[in-house]
Amino acid sequence: METLIWPAINLIVLVSILVFALKKPLGNFVVNRHESIKKEVYEIREQLQKAQKEYQEFQSKLQSVEQESKLIQEEMQLRAETARVTAVNQAKQLSSTIISNARSSSRSMVQQLMNELRNHFADEILAQAEGKIQSRLTGEMKQKFNQAFSSEVRS
Repeated sequence: METLIWPAINLIVLVSILVFALKKPLGNFVVNRHESIKKEVYEIREQLQKAQKEYQEFQSKLQSVEQESKLIQEEMQLRAETARVTAVNQAKQLSSTIISNARSSSRSMVQQLMNELRNHFADEILAQAEGKIQSRLTGEMKQKFNQAFSSEVRS
């Protein structure tokens, strides 16, 4: 046990010297470290609050953009439906006009064809009648017709 007393005393003296010599620097280190951690925590809280505020702003902007997007989409659908209805109505009007024009054109073509057929048939009938009359006319009758025609033309 005697052998342990002197080393124990040396240890106590060493620890006392270390405590006396390092008390102030260690105290300052602990205080400085405490202050720097406190400052960092304060800065982190401020950054967190700022980030939360920006997050809320962006969230509200995102919601307003989504609402605006929905409104634009609804407006485009309404415009598309209006354009479709307008196109259908214009197509109906155009088809009615085309049908009306086609009917009137076909009527006029039928009327023209009928007139041409009448004229053709009349010409054919007159040609046949003239041919029959000429074949039945005698030379004497031809002279009388020529004289009557010539006298009428001169008058």
